[in-house]
Amino acid sequence: MSNRDSYVVWPAYLDYTISRGRGRKIGRGVAINRPSAEEVFRAAKNLGLNPTMENKKYPKSWYEHTKRVIVDKKLESKTKTIKAIAEEILKERSMKKGHKF
Repeated sequence: MSNRDSYVVWPAYLDYTISRGRGRKIGRGVAINRPSAEEVFRAAKNLGLNPTMENKKYPKSWYEHTKRVIVDKKLESKTKTIKAIAEEILKERSMKKGHKF
């Protein structure tokens, strides 16, 4: 997959607890609390964005071991892609919370 056909999505882009200066790309109103790369991957898969996951270190927190998700450019912009993934994660979390086993 070439760089021109995909976006890199780091969990930090969606994280409510991280400031804009540290890497959050969306507003706190749609951001979520500590998303995992696996949640980002599942949400992107549910949205049909053909995700792949890689073990890489996020440049703004190079000292932490993290993963990133690479997704296809199917939506209008990277920001809209990130917001759609955040909404999908919220939907998935609320479904899990509603079902008690």
